[in-house]
Amino acid sequence: MLMAHLLEHLPAGEASGIVAEYLPFLEPGATVMLICPQERGFASDPTHTVFLDGVDIEKICADNGLVVRRSLSFPFPRWMGKPFIYNESVVIAEVPSSSDACRGSRSRKAGKDNEAKPIPT
Repeated sequence: MLMAHLLEHLPAGEASGIVAEYLPFLEPGATVMLICPQERGFASDPTHTVFLDGVDIEKICADNGLVVRRSLSFPFPRWMGKPFIYNESVVIAEVPSSSDACRGSRSRKAGKDNEAKPIPT
């Protein structure tokens, strides 16, 4: 699952919840990648509401029972996040092999219960 440049647009405190909503659709061992802009990129867009650095993103993963495999600054070192608009914080995590380890997980049986549902507006 990839959430790139999404979490920083949500109201404060809702990032963990949106990640949790999608975890039931993932198999154990699935990769989750969360990407947010660093300081300069965050400041460049007035629709950004909450600044999330790598530590914040790792906490979102941990709060949802995900195992962080890698946390990095891309494409340049972390200090470049202040002057370079396109530097990003990237966290790569994994759904643990235990099916009930993720908050909000459910069994993956066939049927309408596991079909994607539209996001309410």
